[in-house]
Amino acid sequence: LIYSCKKSRIPIAALVHSWDILPTKGHLSAVPDRLMVWNNPMADDAIQLHGVPKDRVDIVGGPQYEYYRLVEEIANEQRFRKRLCIPDDAKIITYACSGDHHVFFSDELEFIKNLLRTICTGSVDSSILVVRLHPTAGMAERYINEFEDQGLPIRFDYADDNFAAENTWSVGQPKSVIRFVELMKYSSVVINHSSTIALD
Repeated sequence: LIYSCKKSRIPIAALVHSWDILPTKGHLSAVPDRLMVWNNPMADDAIQLHGVPKDRVDIVGGPQYEYYRLVEEIANEQRFRKRLCIPDDAKIITYACSGDHHVFFSDELEFIKNLLRTICTGSVDSSILVVRLHPTAGMAERYINEFEDQGLPIRFDYADDNFAAENTWSVGQPKSVIRFVELMKYSSVVINHSSTIALD
């Protein structure tokens, strides 16, 4: 697209979509007239890895995450707690699963068990553990079966297969983003080992 626009002398401004695209997704077919990046390190990547002239690079932050601010206005804690059957007085400890436990965190299930044991001792007040399953995780069913029907203070939060934090309503389910924002907003703490949820 950029190459075709350049051939037709159509000015083009491009926004980097994700935090890892410049180092991992290959070279640009043509340099845009303006390249908008998230931060200084990404600007350096654009200049050093892709040969984008410094005066064509603008640092603008991660604009797609501004969408969270809009969704936050319709976030509702009671709806969120009702969806996951969490009592009003319980604190929420959220753990974000890895995409592929074999590669990133082979002991993830044991970690969840230990975290749950800690919560069950009452050493962290009255708390519920919410396990945010990665949309591509192959272990999701095993995790759910491990704790099913035991009356434990654990809940599972699902992302649909096409979930993306910067959902533009054309992929995944619209309610996915609302549910995700509510999870982030109403959790007391969010724990992860190898999840890009840290960006969110």
